[in-house]
Amino acid sequence: MSETEDSRPARPDTPPRRIETPARKDAPQGPADATQKPRRSGATLAAIFLSLIAILITLGGLGAGYWAWRQLHAQQLAQTQDASTLQTQIAAAQAQLRNRVSQQAVATLRSEVSALQQQVQTQTRTIDTLNKAIERIRTLAQRDPRGWRVAEVEYLMRIARYRLDLMGDYAGSIAALQAANRQLAVLADPNLLPVRQALAHEIVTLQDFKQPDRVGIMLELAQLANHLDGLAPPRPTLGGTPVSSAHSPAQGGWRGLLETVWSAISSHIVVRHYNQPIQGMPDAEALLYMNQVLRLRLEAARLAVMRGNNTEYHDELKAALSWLKDHYAPHTATRLKQQLQALLKRDIAPTPPDIGRSLTLLQKLTRGTAAAGSGA
Repeated sequence: MSETEDSRPARPDTPPRRIETPARKDAPQGPADATQKPRRSGATLAAIFLSLIAILITLGGLGAGYWAWRQLHAQQLAQTQDASTLQTQIAAAQAQLRNRVSQQAVATLRSEVSALQQQVQTQTRTIDTLNKAIERIRTLAQRDPRGWRVAEVEYLMRIARYRLDLMGDYAGSIAALQAANRQLAVLADPNLLPVRQALAHEIVTLQDFKQPDRVGIMLELAQLANHLDGLAPPRPTLGGTPVSSAHSPAQGGWRGLLETVWSAISSHIVVRHYNQPIQGMPDAEALLYMNQVLRLRLEAARLAVMRGNNTEYHDELKAALSWLKDHYAPHTATRLKQQLQALLKRDIAPTPPDIGRSLTLLQKLTRGTAAAGSGA
């Protein structure tokens, strides 16, 4: 049958039949299946990779969020600590400010209290002075003409003491005492005779007192300072011990002739030895300097006389004498030395006599009279 069937001619208009058989499960797949399988595995890997990336991103976000939360928490703790520290500092500053304010307030109060105390003391002294003045005015108002005259005598005695002790004015002091004596003579009070006796003794004592002639001393010092040109420096003196040599008796011959000539020459030459070096003569500039120093010493002594400083006056004269002795020739400075020594013996500020006994007696008598009058 197969041969007959194969031997039949095929019809041109009828296509050949295709017999399909079902594919087995374990049969090998064709090319289409092979291409689809790699596509499916690549998509799966991409999905897995994307899932991993998403997971990593999620984990990174969680980590970043946790780190940000830790940083925020740390900042909150730091801010809390800073706030507590700031509060502590503010509290300390407030306490210090309170202390300063309290100290300043206490100091201000103390200064105000001290100022008030000073004002109170000043006012108290003023009140005391006013009370004394009022009491004195009352006393003066109750005086009679005799009391006024006695007060005038006491005032003149005080003036005399002030002019003598503070100013050295002997003439003014004598004039004030004489005026007081005239006022006592006008009173003609026998109770005041001891005062007049003491007053007369003080007037005579002042008149007999030898007052220093300060003007004359100053003029004399000025004249000495202007006449120093005649002074000359000392010349170097030749001292020492001459050196002599013993000569043997002259001999004959040429040796004797030499010895005779040598002895004749040696008689005109003297060799001396000095313990100190010989100083040369000072030049004109050095002499001018020496005179200027001496002149300044004399001017200082003159100013001491003007001020009445006895110690400074004698010190300057002693210094001038010492300078004169060390730097000038004795034969040129003898007269000046004698004049300075005479000035050195003078006292330009002698102790004045005491003239306070009459004032003391007057005060005692007036107080006794006032006490007797108040008792009566």
